[in-house]
Amino acid sequence: MKALPIELRVEKWNAYSHGLGIILGGIGSYILIDQVKTDQNSIAIYIYCISTVMLFSASTLYHAINNPKIKRKLRVLDHISIYYLIAGTYTPICVSLLAPSKGWLLLYLVWGLALLGTILKIFFTGRFEVFSLLLYGLMGWMVVIDLPYLLDHSTIESLFLLALGGAFYTLGIIFYAVRRIPYNHLIWHFFVLGGAISHWCMIYHELVLKPLS
Repeated sequence: MKALPIELRVEKWNAYSHGLGIILGGIGSYILIDQVKTDQNSIAIYIYCISTVMLFSASTLYHAINNPKIKRKLRVLDHISIYYLIAGTYTPICVSLLAPSKGWLLLYLVWGLALLGTILKIFFTGRFEVFSLLLYGLMGWMVVIDLPYLLDHSTIESLFLLALGGAFYTLGIIFYAVRRIPYNHLIWHFFVLGGAISHWCMIYHELVLKPLS
């Protein structure tokens, strides 16, 4: 059997890596939806779960399909999904832990930036790529707006998981951007998985475990 070209082999592993994300995202979504009971938090959890599964699904489809025309469209969806993953991850934290402080302001800001990113990706496809990367980073670290309240009202475990997830995503951007690194995109995918798992654990700790303690 003739070996696949290296580009197709790499794309196959890119698809497998975030296919794993779909599975883990589905399991994590089931656990959170089953255990978070309050109405407001439940809505936020649904938004978070949808955004997470959407990201990994879009990424997997993009890397699994070889048709150039379809692949270009899926690439746009893949990049847009990153904005929604970030905003979706903020949502349960903003409406629960940070709600008494600047949580709602932060929520409006991150979703506004997600909308801006969506417009740029749809109507200015292929342009402003550096700005898009900076926007991902800005959205990810906007939690510092409410950092004093977060430090006072969160646990050491939650703070560690939040910072760990942020570190995974931030360091992963380096591998995403520097294409001369071998298998850079696959490495980026594993950093995304690490960030998503860390933040899922943080949300589970805040919305499920902490209310029981």
